[in-house]
Amino acid sequence: MYLANLIQGVPNAFEAIPNFLRKAPTAAIFFGETAIVPEEDFDLCLNLDAFDFYLEAERLPDGRPALARKTLPPDAAPATA
Repeated sequence: MYLANLIQGVPNAFEAIPNFLRKAPTAAIFFGETAIVPEEDFDLCLNLDAFDFYLEAERLPDGRPALARKTLPPDAAPATA
């Protein structure tokens, strides 16, 4: 929803996004008996501009997927802009 709004030029009401996502079927990995990750990760996922890096999916030489830590350029615009 957040990225779709950015792409379409629609203003984001960030306060509404956590409640919207919490009710999505895919959020079950964070909550209750179906949780497979810590519930705290849900809030971390929604914490914009908390880190000065991002993770990018890459393929290793043997074909396995891996996440690589990438540093944001110093002049990178904040995600909320």
